[in-house]
Order: sequence, then C-alpha cells, then structure tokens
Amino acid sequence: MIWQNYWAWLGLSTLAVPLLLHLLSRRRARVQPFPTLRFLPASRLTISRRARPTDVLLLALRMGILTAAVAALAQPYFTGIDSPAMQSSVTRVVVVDTSASMQRQTSTSGERALDSARRAAAAAGASSPAAAGSPGTVGMIIETADPATAVAGAVAWLVSRPGAGELVVISDFQRGSLDPLDLAAVPRHIGLELQRMPAAGVATADLPVQYDGRALVTRVVVQPASTEVEWFLRAGADTLVPSSARSNGLILLHAGGERAAADAALAAAAAIGSPATAVSRPVTIVLAGHEQLSPMMSSAMPLNAAWMGDIVAALHRDRLLTDLAAQVPTGTIPGAEAAPFATVVRTRSDAPLVSAARLAGEDGDRLLLLVRADASSVAAAAVIAAVARASSDVRVLRELEIATLPDTVLARWQRSAMPAPALRAAIPPGASHGRWLWLVVLVLLGVEALARRGKRTAAAAP
Repeated sequence: MIWQNYWAWLGLSTLAVPLLLHLLSRRRARVQPFPTLRFLPASRLTISRRARPTDVLLLALRMGILTAAVAALAQPYFTGIDSPAMQSSVTRVVVVDTSASMQRQTSTSGERALDSARRAAAAAGASSPAAAGSPGTVGMIIETADPATAVAGAVAWLVSRPGAGELVVISDFQRGSLDPLDLAAVPRHIGLELQRMPAAGVATADLPVQYDGRALVTRVVVQPASTEVEWFLRAGADTLVPSSARSNGLILLHAGGERAAADAALAAAAAIGSPATAVSRPVTIVLAGHEQLSPMMSSAMPLNAAWMGDIVAALHRDRLLTDLAAQVPTGTIPGAEAAPFATVVRTRSDAPLVSAARLAGEDGDRLLLLVRADASSVAAAAVIAAVARASSDVRVLRELEIATLPDTVLARWQRSAMPAPALRAAIPPGASHGRWLWLVVLVLLGVEALARRGKRTAAAAP
C-alpha cells in the first residue's frame, strides 16, 4: 500500500474532539415521583466529577468514522490492484562475509561459519521472487571479506532496479565489523535483514616480523576469558630476506640521488606507526623522476585482483593522505591519467597524486602505484604509511575479536522493504483507492445513527 498524501494524517488530531465531548457531556437527571422528604435526614451536597467518558460504543463509532475519513483523504493506493505492472516485487542482494573469522570452525557444529553462511545465502536466493520466476525481479549474492564496503555498491545497484529492494547481510557480526555509519547510506525504502552466523569461541593468529635476519613470530590466542601471546623465532627456510627481493613486500623506487630522502620517507612512515616492513602484499611505489618509469608504464595492465582493489579503496579513504593531497606540490607524470591507470587520490586542483595499475613479474603480479611527488615530499611518506596500513599483517588483529554485536542492536537496525520512489511515480495521476474507505465511513455513519436513535428511545421510555 502507498499513501500519496502523508499530510492528511494530521487530521487524526480531530479524534480529540469526540473524546472531549463525551468526557464533558452531562446526563440529564430523570425525574422520579417520591412521596415525602420529611423522614430523610439532612445532608451536605458534594461535587462529583465524571472521569470516564459516557457512551463508549458511540465514542468508538465516531472515532472510527474520523479515522476512516482521514485515511481516505491520505489517498491510499493498493499495489497489485487494477494494474499487473504495479504488483509488488522485491529485488534482493545477499552480502556474505568471508573474512577470517567466518572461516574458523565453530564450537557448536564443528564446521566453518562461512559454509553455513553460504547455505543461508542459497536459501535466501531460493526464497526470493527472482528464483520463483517473477517478472522484473533479479537477485545477487556478493562474497566479500569486508561487508561494510560492499554495502554502498549493493545499495547503488538496488536503487537502479524497479520495485522494492532488500539488502541481506550474513555475518558473525564482530564488534567493529558494521556500524550505523555503514548503514546510513541505505535509503529508508530498502529493506535490511541481518542474519547472524555462529562465531568461533577461540581465535588464533601468527604475526611474523623481521628481527635480526630471522622471523620473529607473535602468536596470539584470544579466548572468552583470557588472551595468550607467545613469541618464538623461526630460522632456516623461514629466514626473511630484504623486501626488494621478496614476492610479498614493498618496493620503493625513486630518482637517482634521492636515497637519503627515500630513507627519510620510510623513517617518517614508521614514526607514525606504519613501517614499510609490515606490508604483506607485493606493492611497488614509483616516485616522480625514477629512470625506469616509462618502461614500467608501457608494460602496466589494469587491476584484476581483489586485494589490489582493497588497497586502492583504502588509499582513497585514508584521511591523512587525502588531507595532504590538498597541500603538497606535485610533479608531472605524462600518461598517468590514461588507461590502464586508475586515479586513486587527487589534489585540490583535481590533478592526480596517486595512480594505480598492475605490473607483471617473474614472482607474480604486483600493485604499481605512481606518485606524482619526489622522495623529499610529505606525500611520499604519507603514501608509504597508507599502503602499510592497508596491506599490513596488523589487519589480522581485527579478526581476533570474538565479541559480537548484540542481537538487540541488530534487531534495531533491521527493517522491511517498502515500495521504491520509482514505484510511487508509476501511479496513474488521480488514481486512489480511498473510495473503499469512504464506503466504510458511510457504513459507520449508518451504524452510529442507529445507535444514537436506540439511545434516545431508551431515554424516552418510562
């Protein structure tokens, strides 16, 4: 049902009129013959007030008449009546959380929460109108390790579809995985359903760092009642090598003669808590003036890996990097704005500061970031720190959280799907099904007249 005139509901304030009339009305005293008052003792008159309304049946009928009249003035339109094209249809998008916490085995069933989530997503798709073959309805299942970032894309697709939309998120809902700000972009007419999967009771992660030429591993075990941390060294095949020779790690390329400035940029990034040694993904940062810039640009290819997109999206949202982009001067890299490069961060003058592409190598694909600034600029340190934050093993610590959002919070965020604005615009001009409510008003008026007549007859009877 769609209400075309919401302002008419202000007429419900008229319900106070019959209520006040019934509360203030006084019954006429019936005159009864009495032989004499001589033998009755004298008494003092007291004032009595009636707190209850008189004639509750008449009051209910009159309030029902006003309510039906106000609803008719609101011009209701029942979807699915008079037009098959107006039949309600729901377009559903199911977002499945595939993060590390969902891939741990649960203590209740012994299987991964992700397996249960995928079955729930398949069931949601099977019960959707699209699976039943309804015309004009489609569905989509998205698997992502960061459901919060997938909400915006899912909403943009739902808004472009006709009819009502519904977003279903299936996750264990760790604390911090989803918050009201992530759901603020979901329009009110799009339904929201949050399905919880059982979370694991214990979380374990190994975080390796370089120490004295060997791998120092920090093992963190999080349990409901305690957290255990163990440090141990690994040698032999696990010995770490410089990042420039590793397939996973950061490579910083700069112009000749800027070695000292590049070391200062690396030190500045480490000073704010984002050391380059924490980068666990193959990323190459090329600063302006590097001698091999042109050959690398000619062999660059479009991004094709999900982890590359995650890092690019994190750089685009990085507050420190975007704030500095409006302040630092930039150099010039011809061709950095053309395909296959994608602009990640722009300056205040709308010039690209960071561009991204893919670079193939013997040890696999690497993320190539072109920075239109030299090694001595603040932008170089900001880009290194942002890459370290986006591609660091420290991100694994988020998945160690075993506390989840309460069910009361999830219930407060959920809502049912409503007709989309496009469906409202498709209503024919002047079309309304309020005539059925006016018919209800006439029927109630007739019943009210009969009840009033019966009351008068009873009052006139001796």
